[in-house]
Amino acid sequence: MKTKIRLGFHLKLYKKGREVTNTRFRMKDRVDAHVKETMWDKGYLKVTYKPKVFNEIEFNNYDDFRKGLSIFTEKDLLDYLCT
Repeated sequence: MKTKIRLGFHLKLYKKGREVTNTRFRMKDRVDAHVKETMWDKGYLKVTYKPKVFNEIEFNNYDDFRKGLSIFTEKDLLDYLCT
């Protein structure tokens, strides 16, 4: 029997060493939109799948952010975690 995973995204963005965003989302597209519209030079993303099961990445550009986001939310990984 598969369990349903409810993803949680914790995003922190920094500009010149100062935190400009520290927020949480439930939807992948909102995280992406927020990163696009905010001025930043360094970031941190944590994707939580269930209690004490998560992935995290620090990134310095949009391409690294997108790679991390797509890897952490790929279908095979989510299917594995549902079992």
